[in-house]
Amino acid sequence: MIQTYTVGNSTTDQIKVSVIISSYGMVQTVATLLLQNHNLAEPDPVATSTNHSGSILQQTIGVASNCVGKILDITSIVALTGADLDTRKLQASKVTVIYLLEGGPNGTEKYEAYDVIVPMSPDYTLLYISKDINLIQGA
Repeated sequence: MIQTYTVGNSTTDQIKVSVIISSYGMVQTVATLLLQNHNLAEPDPVATSTNHSGSILQQTIGVASNCVGKILDITSIVALTGADLDTRKLQASKVTVIYLLEGGPNGTEKYEAYDVIVPMSPDYTLLYISKDINLIQGA
């Protein structure tokens, strides 16, 4: 079930995202804004990781009023480095992700569960992790 974050309707408050990943190997994370039908709302990512940890350190995704009704889609690709299949499966099971959103009327909210984690290859060298958060105006 998709989780929600109340962004409000301010034309000045900035909504920010942070992603903290703990994993073995190299990670790339990209956040994009989607329309409710899952088509891209923005042509370019609104936040990206800047190193191989995959973490995003507090980046602005937009003004609150421009985020209302959109879905924040956060996707991470993990390249596991274990020497054999059993080691990579164990590494995959230990990946943790914390998602933080802030700037809305309720302050900072923390999301610790990703929606999807699947191996992209049968040998577990690549993992796909995804989280969608519905951005709502609220009361």
